[in-house]
Amino acid sequence: MIFDRLENISRYKGIYKNLDLAIEWITKTNLNQLSKEKHIIKENDVFALHMEVDSYGDQSAQYETHQIYADLQVILDPEEKLYFAQESDLEKPKTQYNKESNFTLFEIDNQNKNLLHPSTKDFLFFFPKEGHVPKYLRYNRKLNKIVIKVKIDW
Repeated sequence: MIFDRLENISRYKGIYKNLDLAIEWITKTNLNQLSKEKHIIKENDVFALHMEVDSYGDQSAQYETHQIYADLQVILDPEEKLYFAQESDLEKPKTQYNKESNFTLFEIDNQNKNLLHPSTKDFLFFFPKEGHVPKYLRYNRKLNKIVIKVKIDW
């Protein structure tokens, strides 16, 4: 996982070719004026989703992991929090891996929580197999967010 300021995102060029494309797109795009839709950056390898989603409350929060894509989370809402855990520490799967949607969902185990408090100046990059609970507010409401899906070829 990478947790840093958006102003520092160029430091991470060279890790993966597709991540470089995402970084280049972020630095050239006015994220505050981005339309709420899917933005193709490179075919099915890199794309951004600007969306309004329902947040997770304490009762609905769940970890997600991915196998093919990494998630580059751009924080737009100052109240959004995220949890992080290694997939190997997540012991209670709620779903089997869904190849089409590229995720597995896990129950939150109160013993394995790392609560992150990003600001609207931050981004988080979750590699495949890194568990994360995005869009967490402790209560339910609409949340504006951008997630850039970055295909990682191992």
